[in-house]
Amino acid sequence: MGSYTGYDAWGLLRFVGGMLLFLAVIVGAVLLIARRYRRRGEDTTTLAVDATLTLCGVAVGLFLISMPFTIVQTMTAATVSIDDFPFQTTLFDNRFPCEIESAAKTHPGIDCFGVSSAWATVSGLTVGVRALIATDQLLWALLAVLPAVALGVICFQLLRGIPFARTVTRTLTVSAVAVLVLGVAAPMLDGISKGAASAAALPSGESGAAFTEGGFSVTVPAWPIGAALALLALAAVFRYGAKLQRDTELLV
Repeated sequence: MGSYTGYDAWGLLRFVGGMLLFLAVIVGAVLLIARRYRRRGEDTTTLAVDATLTLCGVAVGLFLISMPFTIVQTMTAATVSIDDFPFQTTLFDNRFPCEIESAAKTHPGIDCFGVSSAWATVSGLTVGVRALIATDQLLWALLAVLPAVALGVICFQLLRGIPFARTVTRTLTVSAVAVLVLGVAAPMLDGISKGAASAAALPSGESGAAFTEGGFSVTVPAWPIGAALALLALAAVFRYGAKLQRDTELLV
């Protein structure tokens, strides 16, 4: 949901305050929904479903509002901020010579040390590299908002009284495919875009410079396969529930 790294106490306090404010907004939204239920005299058994649907709508709305600004900023800003920016450096070779066997130590100590990535702001990137970075940001954002969309559809159909509607099974099936595609494509494009930015901003390794390009580091995770299979299994459960509901209605 959020993270803070640094030594600034005020920055830490601002981050904690922001997280507490975010949680307060969520609790406030739930309390407002509960109050509305009490005023109308409605059954509060669906309160959690209604609150979840509201939060899903907020998440999707924040995505639709913030994502265009993020893409425009990446494409037009003078500098682009990149986490885990890959590079190579020779600054630590003399201080920590990894090829030399260290003497026996009686206390913890560093024998070998290396740096391969850092947070960086890069200027002067070409449109092509910026497009790669913006596309990567979009893929990660879609992957993050996807659970809110699927859960929102389920809650909406549940409030309508048709939890086993065909829309739910279709949504879960499409979500499974989307998780598999986005979960594999986003990390791959992440490594490609950062490697391209490193190659554009830093000299090659043969130049002998202190800082040189870090190359491409592409990772294909396995978790999207498991998540997609879990969603497909859940879709099968809802599909079976719809069949049982139809059989029960025919018997009645």
